[in-house]
Amino acid sequence: MLQDCYSLLGVPKHSLFPEIQAKYRQAMADSTHEKAVATSEAEQRLIIERMKQLSEAFNLLKDPVTRAILDRSGSDIFPTQKTLNEREIIRIIDRQSAEG
Repeated sequence: MLQDCYSLLGVPKHSLFPEIQAKYRQAMADSTHEKAVATSEAEQRLIIERMKQLSEAFNLLKDPVTRAILDRSGSDIFPTQKTLNEREIIRIIDRQSAEG
């Protein structure tokens, strides 16, 4: 399952988009620096994986509709290690509408 997007980016759930964006950019800059000074391939792979998770979390939170669904239902409704496309978002919204 996707780790909680807010905790991964280090922001509270009530954060506004500019704060989320700033934290994302800072985390990616830090990760890029860590990757540059990493001494082993294993360390680099871990950092790359973290960067993918950061990107996935930011992509979920930057869209207001997806963020609202995430806030209502939790991160367990989203596929892991995959960016949502428009059809998947529509399917999730339809499913949420049918349930509630």
